[in-house]
Amino acid sequence: MMQQPQSSSSSRDRRLVLIVSIAAAVVIAIAVIAGLWLGGVFGGDGDDAGAAPAGTAEVEGPVADGDAGADADADGGAAVDPAATPDYMIVGDPAAPVVVDVYIDYLCPYCSVFAADVEPHLESGVVESGEANVVYHDVAFVHPTGSQALAVGARAAGEQGFYAEFHAAAMNAQADIRAGGGEVDEQLLVELAESAGVPDIELFVSRLDAPELVAGLEASAAEAAEREVPHVPYVYVNGEAVEEPTLENVLAAIERAG
Repeated sequence: MMQQPQSSSSSRDRRLVLIVSIAAAVVIAIAVIAGLWLGGVFGGDGDDAGAAPAGTAEVEGPVADGDAGADADADGGAAVDPAATPDYMIVGDPAAPVVVDVYIDYLCPYCSVFAADVEPHLESGVVESGEANVVYHDVAFVHPTGSQALAVGARAAGEQGFYAEFHAAAMNAQADIRAGGGEVDEQLLVELAESAGVPDIELFVSRLDAPELVAGLEASAAEAAEREVPHVPYVYVNGEAVEEPTLENVLAAIERAG
């Protein structure tokens, strides 16, 4: 007479175990997915490139969806919107025969690798010799606020002639910024400006919310959309796209263009 209650109790226990097991599996799956996403965006070791080539991050959001407001050559050559690319974003002789257009996001981990492994060699080589110049194009899609804050900070430093220095400082600090979740405040921007040697910090701070600097970044995003930039870092050499912008590939494209 006691068998039926025991069977019912065992059945309930089995159902409870099954429910708990399913719930645990769902929680683990969500944690794994979240971990992969966060690792890709802020860990630097994940594959946030999707279909993009190795060593690049796929462009999404504001860049991919931006209005195409800047004109570009039909073959993907240099854009002509001065708001998007002010003179201070050109490193080297503006009249150099070869133009290396580089699209970057200050919180893209692959862009910091490019900044460390490729940019110094270009600047000490083809830029210094006058064979080529490097034109930087900033976009902001990796972090909803941090990417823009760093890009505008670089432009504010550029107004005082220290764009390249701030650019280098921001890229050098990127790992720490990403480790903190990608948030960028005024204090951090000031620290970067000081390390870059920006002389007038008060003026620099006053320009961090300048509408024209934000508009310049938006114009750069529109330009990237017009040129169908698929990922960052992305490089054009005299209009020729360099899909995997390693130093070897970029130098080969410069040689072909020369």
